[in-house]
Amino acid sequence: MQNQAYDNVLTEKERERDAFQSIAYYISQNSTRAGLVSHAERYPHWGTIVPGYPQLDPRKENFWKSFWLTYSDLTHKNA
Repeated sequence: MQNQAYDNVLTEKERERDAFQSIAYYISQNSTRAGLVSHAERYPHWGTIVPGYPQLDPRKENFWKSFWLTYSDLTHKNA
């Protein structure tokens, strides 16, 4: 177990839709691998961090569709 947070900047390839979703899934399973919960969805701090969009919840069925629509909207506004 590491003593502090670890940051990793994603490469361009890792930021592609399928790769990004795979990485997000892997990270979401950390609490299960660490033995903190039996199912990742039960971890109380599991969620997404998109300021201004608290309704984006990875446990919801339409999460990725909503996430990518929001991402597209935000990136086009800031372009």
